[in-house]
Amino acid sequence: MMMMGAGHGNDHAPLCFRSSLTQEPLDGIFRSLRPPLVLPRDHNLSIFSFLIKNYVSYPEKPALIDAYFGETLTYS
Repeated sequence: MMMMGAGHGNDHAPLCFRSSLTQEPLDGIFRSLRPPLVLPRDHNLSIFSFLIKNYVSYPEKPALIDAYFGETLTYS
């Protein structure tokens, strides 16, 4: 099984599912090997406002990915 890495400015190369997660034996929580995401402090910020605000920084990246239907929405 393959998965894509997540994050802003991170390398989005596919990772092997098994090698992309670590498990802390004491708490049983799976953690990504990728750096943590920086989330906006404004809790009232909608997903659409967030995407539009950041499109200049990532014009070649997908804006939204619908995993269920396999569709990708881009900024262009």
